[in-house]
Amino acid sequence: MKALNKKYRACTALAVFAAVLFSYGSTRAEEHNTCRDLVPDSGYGAPGTYAFTVDSIQNPADRQSFVYFYRPEARGRSPVIFFCHGIGATDPRTYRSLIRHIAGTGMCLIYAQYPRAKASYNPEVTYRTLWAGFTAATEHFSARIDTSKIGFLGHSYGGGAVPSLAHKAFTEKKWGQDGAFLFITAPWYSYALTPKKLHGFPSHVKLVMQVYANDEINDHRMAKDIYENITIPYSEKAYIILHSDSSTACTLSADHSTPTDNRIDLLDSYGIYRVFDALADYSFNKNQAGKPVALNSGVPGKETPELSGIVGHPAFFDVMHTPYLLHPQSYYLNFWKHAMNPRMKYQSHYKARRPFRYDPRVTRRGYLSATMNKRDKNLGLEDPAMTEEPTGVVNPITEGFGSNGPYTINERVFPHPDMGDGNIHVFTPDCSDSLLPVILFAHGYPWSTPYWYQGLIRFIASKGYIVVFASSLHRKFLSSIRTRYDLMLKGFEAAIELVGHIVDTTRIGFAGHSFGAGALPSIAQYYLVRKEWGSNGAFLYLMAPWYARNITQEQLLEIPPHTAMIVQVFDDDRFNDWRIAEDLFMTIQIPDSNKDFLVVHNDIRENSAIRAEHIAPISHNAEDIDRIDFYAIYKTVDALARAVFFDDPAARNTALGNGSFSQRFMGTWPDGIPVTPMSVTDRPFTPHPQKAYLFRWRRLVNRRRKFYSPRE
Repeated sequence: MKALNKKYRACTALAVFAAVLFSYGSTRAEEHNTCRDLVPDSGYGAPGTYAFTVDSIQNPADRQSFVYFYRPEARGRSPVIFFCHGIGATDPRTYRSLIRHIAGTGMCLIYAQYPRAKASYNPEVTYRTLWAGFTAATEHFSARIDTSKIGFLGHSYGGGAVPSLAHKAFTEKKWGQDGAFLFITAPWYSYALTPKKLHGFPSHVKLVMQVYANDEINDHRMAKDIYENITIPYSEKAYIILHSDSSTACTLSADHSTPTDNRIDLLDSYGIYRVFDALADYSFNKNQAGKPVALNSGVPGKETPELSGIVGHPAFFDVMHTPYLLHPQSYYLNFWKHAMNPRMKYQSHYKARRPFRYDPRVTRRGYLSATMNKRDKNLGLEDPAMTEEPTGVVNPITEGFGSNGPYTINERVFPHPDMGDGNIHVFTPDCSDSLLPVILFAHGYPWSTPYWYQGLIRFIASKGYIVVFASSLHRKFLSSIRTRYDLMLKGFEAAIELVGHIVDTTRIGFAGHSFGAGALPSIAQYYLVRKEWGSNGAFLYLMAPWYARNITQEQLLEIPPHTAMIVQVFDDDRFNDWRIAEDLFMTIQIPDSNKDFLVVHNDIRENSAIRAEHIAPISHNAEDIDRIDFYAIYKTVDALARAVFFDDPAARNTALGNGSFSQRFMGTWPDGIPVTPMSVTDRPFTPHPQKAYLFRWRRLVNRRRKFYSPRE
């Protein structure tokens, strides 16, 4: 056992050393370029006006380590920032620009060294060394420090240490009574941190948790764990993801070394310095102007419009209250399920609303009746007429993509030609064009009438497109999947034959939900390959797809590459495994530039919540339609159709923008705070285990298991 432990420690040391080389390979700033020159010249993020001096003392817990004290000149007692550095960054020049910025704005800063050698395998001793350095410095320089106003700033290993050290400062020393905050960046594992401690933070403490999209060192789950479990009110904390970006002028790389002097650019100025200044002003001076910048600013592009001509996506950071994950654990050097992580036993990163086996919604019966109340169930197999629109719904998007179309809608209903128990519905806009693009809509398994999707269908038709809804309902409720596919396809064929004189078959789209989304590849292959439709524009819009059946691997690869595709999943979906969506997105041979994988996230604001559920596209009454419909679905399909059928560049940026602001934007809460944006990727992964879903990837009904291996 001792030999194993020794070997384990040696491997751990190598991993940590690799992280050190990656993160701190250079402490010299790169030559200034446009990304550096466009920094704020006033307000938050602008350089401070104070000159400062630096002093040092020995750390009483480690005579080989020093504690550096930065103090602004021409000031009396000042608020103090306790800086917890990354492993191996014992030289404060690693963060020279950040430290200079903080001291220049009039705050003291204490930078306590700790030895690299002990940090990885004896973190408790390292934490004691940090704490001893902080307390010794506050005593030695007490004449210059106001401990009633304190902040903790940590990066990497130091970021993981911040919660434990801050808890000691707040509870044992009673520091921070007049203002306190935590600013944690890319944290490593957190030690000496029990649930009791996380639940014992004073309510007046503020928190900014910041991670970097291309950080390959520390798993974002460490940050997500602390953020979700610390009992700081949602209104007083924010989770920030900084994204990489590039243009002809410069490149922004949001990696693990972002806060260091390895590279100084707009990510530092706007993503770190500006947010830090606002957080300190709000915490120490009670200035309400700092709160929206530090905790709620999800739309930096609106506040810094000059960036739009420099970087491709001016909103290069997302601020949210419900963190989401960008990468699987295998992406990171220091991953969540590691023997070194003591917090693993407290957090699984999958929080079901109830334990799986007790949740009535995550069952076959729950799936079949997910949106049906008692009145709806009494409808039986009747085909209720659609109203003009769900009563009382006001579209918050008043212009542009996602806003209501100008056309009134005519609905025609035909009996199914092939003994199906459902009908065929054709929705046509009241417009003068002789030939119109057509969109074939494939419904979810139990939602076999357009009554369930009336909000979405009427919205699409109001934009000037023909929408065909063909029911797959069969007299035998448990009919085969192939039978249902055939009913749907024959229904589409019959509808187009009846209204073919106004259909432009060179422009065709396929939209589907759940069971219908899984059926669309087979249906699209029939129209695009066998019938050669869609030569002037074709798209696939798959929402929360179920298993794809009745199509071979070879046929799936035949879908033309000019077809645009969006695959969309929902954060709170516990029915269809995201791996099904992953497979279709990765297997269909459409270029990355012509497809995107969208994730719609939950969000919470005070006492209100947004739940991105499997039934998100359902809209059979006003209560079913919310901002997910308007911003995630209506806006997306509107822009997608416009981009494909009319070659509109603005529409392409909104539908297939590869993470553009207009693509991800989900609107704002009533108080103006941005809702957590959609995440966009070309390399999707599923953050939840398969047991989280009713219809799992590995089920025998899934015929595609042998063709695709999901990333875990």
